[in-house]
Amino acid sequence: MSYMALKHLHLMMVGLTLVFFVLRSGGLLIGMQWIGRTWARVVHHVIDLTILASALGLAAHLSQWPFYNSGWMTAKLLALVGYMVLTAIAIRRQKALLLLPALVLVLYAGWVGVSKTPLPF
Repeated sequence: MSYMALKHLHLMMVGLTLVFFVLRSGGLLIGMQWIGRTWARVVHHVIDLTILASALGLAAHLSQWPFYNSGWMTAKLLALVGYMVLTAIAIRRQKALLLLPALVLVLYAGWVGVSKTPLPF
């Protein structure tokens, strides 16, 4: 797959995960039952897996690997995994307080992806 196709796939999935995060967070806050159903969990995992797979493809195209030769990619990967874990825990255990740090992590990952620097200052 070409670099541009991977980049567009990655950005589209990032947009979808943000939309789904907002929908599921709102559903959690107002007590909607659909957020815990199987289809919602499967969609969440498919989107996040696609983000990680496209990120791996982009890393291969750029020859920049997390934990090896790219500090900003390491920071972005750790923030993304932290977002995924916090979101999964928040939704499964009905812990709305975990949604704010999850949102901060995904926004940080986006900022790192745009700026290509791991430090926000």
